[in-house]
Amino acid sequence: MNIGKFDDNIHTEYFNGKGYKVNAILFNDDGQVYKLRFGAVEELVIQDSLLNWTHRGSITIKNPHNAIERNDRVYTAQGHEEIPQFRFRSDGRDYLYLHLEPLIDDTELAGINQDTYTIKLIFSIYKIEDNPTGDAQSKTKTLHFWDYRYQYMVEKNLRWSTSYAIKSRSSDSDLKVSQMSNSDRSINCGEALMELLDSTFGEDFGDITFDPGWDPGSRPVFYSSPNEYKIVDDVQYILDQTVSAGETGNNPCILRLERTQGHEWSLRSLPDYFKNSTEEDGSPGPLQSELFLISSLPDNGNPIPNRPKAPKGGNTVLNVHLPHTSEIEDFEFVQQPGLLNQRRMVTTAVNGYSYHDKSFTTYQYNIDDMEKDFQSNIVDLAYSSGSSNCHANFFVNKMKLNNHNVRSILSNTSTDISATSNGRNRIIHNGLLTGNTMHFTVKGNTNRQAGRFIGIDRSGNYDENTYDDMTLGQYFTVEVHHVFSSNLYSNEIIAVKPFSFTDQKYNKDVL
Repeated sequence: MNIGKFDDNIHTEYFNGKGYKVNAILFNDDGQVYKLRFGAVEELVIQDSLLNWTHRGSITIKNPHNAIERNDRVYTAQGHEEIPQFRFRSDGRDYLYLHLEPLIDDTELAGINQDTYTIKLIFSIYKIEDNPTGDAQSKTKTLHFWDYRYQYMVEKNLRWSTSYAIKSRSSDSDLKVSQMSNSDRSINCGEALMELLDSTFGEDFGDITFDPGWDPGSRPVFYSSPNEYKIVDDVQYILDQTVSAGETGNNPCILRLERTQGHEWSLRSLPDYFKNSTEEDGSPGPLQSELFLISSLPDNGNPIPNRPKAPKGGNTVLNVHLPHTSEIEDFEFVQQPGLLNQRRMVTTAVNGYSYHDKSFTTYQYNIDDMEKDFQSNIVDLAYSSGSSNCHANFFVNKMKLNNHNVRSILSNTSTDISATSNGRNRIIHNGLLTGNTMHFTVKGNTNRQAGRFIGIDRSGNYDENTYDDMTLGQYFTVEVHHVFSSNLYSNEIIAVKPFSFTDQKYNKDVL
């Protein structure tokens, strides 16, 4: 999409007293264009979550007397000004273009990498709400949106198979893939996702880019898209089967459309994320983005400095800390719900059925083995605050160890790849994303993203205690909301750290 033609709408807005280059445009495929000023925006929320591949959100616009759609001129003392109307198509072909970029000054943001701090996205509007208030003058309109590429995936049926990838890779133009076995028409899941996305967008959108660290996956899959499947269904099916390659293989992978200028697609394993959180010497790794400090009580006079609970050092891109912006006034600390722990974090049996030879196969993943896997593949790679190792919070008890509390899953295949994905990796995934969670709101900063690490520590000296060992430290960011309202900008952040610096010595010998 040619969005350069909208650059004449770039203007400066101030949020929290700081200047930003802003451009917000409504447009559609009928040639309709409506240039937005933030004075007309009641609230803008951009959601970035690991649970979704792409960004999404909503914008609420002041719309007195339905002015957006019906007014074509505004009368002033000097005459009148022509205002273009906007006619919504309501078929996913109405778009919102957003460009938000902090103004560079000579103090805290001097020399920033604009690729990290700039939000530049095109969204498709998938739902429109007309909001009556009882007063036509104060009426608003809310537009719900997600990335325009996701809208394309939700709509389109694509006749695709891994056998197409086999044929396109072959130098033999006469290769008869229809006569090959299913195993010969299989490719590794990560490679299958790449081929599927390239086939999806290459024809209509031109070349797309992939993160150089894209995980090819370690297990092959043979897949042909069913007639009723949309592309979003195809991607989800293969992603559900994807297990990572490399020395910490067979782990869950996360698919994302990154927010970089090139909008790369990335596929990373959970161990790969944690490997890039911290360097071997304890300094910030390439995915460690920010250090937050919690407002503390006055220094208690303890002369012994506390050991750092998160990596120290950094710059305006790596582990940045901005006064007032990187400070947490209050937070919500959420521990894993007991009901979820007893239902999801238990020994899991995956029962598969093979239609080929009409046989059943059962794979069992014992919870004590899963705790060891989680410790070695995730926790041992995290920042340890000078300790030898952090300790996973898996909360294993006798009922789990004796398999009196188990979970059984039915799989439609009898392969170990399906069992690993549906059994072992679901436990690891649940253990990470539902573990101890920090939820807080701070003054806004555009560099914050899901899939990055943040440090949370306290300033000043304080007495070491088990609560701070559990709550402070390096967190994996699961979700970030960028919220603009009036001249205020805030971030709502949800991050997880399912481990402690010290062994909490939970009693496992209980029912």
